[in-house]
Amino acid sequence: MSEHLDLNDVSFKPALLKQAHRFSLANGVLSQSEGADAPWSLALDSVEGAVFVQQTFQKQRFTRLDLTAAEVTRTLAISAPVQSWRQQRDVRSFLALASAVAGGLETAQPGFQIAVGEHGSARLIMFVIGVLTSLAAIFLFVLALVTGVSGDRLIAGGSVMVLMLIFGAVLLKAYWPWAKPRLVPAQGIAAMLAAWGKS
Repeated sequence: MSEHLDLNDVSFKPALLKQAHRFSLANGVLSQSEGADAPWSLALDSVEGAVFVQQTFQKQRFTRLDLTAAEVTRTLAISAPVQSWRQQRDVRSFLALASAVAGGLETAQPGFQIAVGEHGSARLIMFVIGVLTSLAAIFLFVLALVTGVSGDRLIAGGSVMVLMLIFGAVLLKAYWPWAKPRLVPAQGIAAMLAAWGKS
């Protein structure tokens, strides 16, 4: 069920144990008055880059929109259980605000594109985890061969090594640091987030 949201006063808790963050979006300016790093204001026509990230880990969905202007990054983010994600009022408030911000970027800067996927140091960390996991799988396999582990034990342990190798390869592909970011029109992100917010 959709509900009207006053963009002049939007609040949501970014995570269960966090204090509520309060925002407003008016006349092309996004402002945060309560919560971490508050207060601040950001004119959408000054935004130089935006990144949308969504990840799921241990039944929690992490979603955020990073906005960068003049080497300062401002973030809208939320974390909530996957099972009840769309039913939570905080999530719906976040989605409505993030959708309006993405739409505002298109209005302020026609043709604006938003990168999709992790970036910066977080992307590099995930890539390094992929490298280490893959190398660990290969090392364990070679070690098993060198130490003369029996065939039965090698087969039993091999499934774990294969899973490690697959997991590492998935991380390497997903977080390859030299890959060009996937760009999506801001209006497309706005429409997607608005659709997610309808339950």
